[in-house]
Amino acid sequence: MCSKLQPDISDRELIERLVCGEYEYFRVFVKRFESLVFETVGRHVPEDMTEDVAQEVFIKVFKSLKTLDNSEKVKGWLKKVSINCCCDYWRREYRKNETSLSSLSYEGGNLLERLESESAGDEFERKSRQTHLRMILDRAMLVLSPKDRILMELVYFDGVSAAEAADVMNMTRAGVKVRAFRAKKKLSDALKRMGIRDSNYE
Repeated sequence: MCSKLQPDISDRELIERLVCGEYEYFRVFVKRFESLVFETVGRHVPEDMTEDVAQEVFIKVFKSLKTLDNSEKVKGWLKKVSINCCCDYWRREYRKNETSLSSLSYEGGNLLERLESESAGDEFERKSRQTHLRMILDRAMLVLSPKDRILMELVYFDGVSAAEAADVMNMTRAGVKVRAFRAKKKLSDALKRMGIRDSNYE
């Protein structure tokens, strides 16, 4: 018979118990780290897919716990697994929804016409404008590879340092800077094709 769970044990002991086969402690593991995983995933996939991708993260974690050689770095490891699962999600989406730049330009143009016809007089309209702009940006980001998309979000949207992004993405700092710069240029070119010129992306 299993002993009563001890939810307040240290991260180190928690990992050790799981590695030794006390899998009932995985419930403790999920409860302890679910906010970290959901927050990380929620920044990089659509809201309605956050739970599915987070579940995928925990499945991968469960299968690879024995590869964690330092329990003190469990949070950083979880972020890496979460980011990898987000990349996997976008790879699947890109395969399902291949979109040409010509269609991006056409649909972006329609959205821009709507934006130009709107006044920004009240809070509802401002939020509507922000929503449309986010739609345009999401469409433009289809020109980026899944890895470049996540890297752009980490560096330019989340404000993550090059060192932290390098650690999470398993890259060198120099590689992060070069790849992020090239991805930013590609995104800028895509936005220009859609009739948008924004100094933030140039």
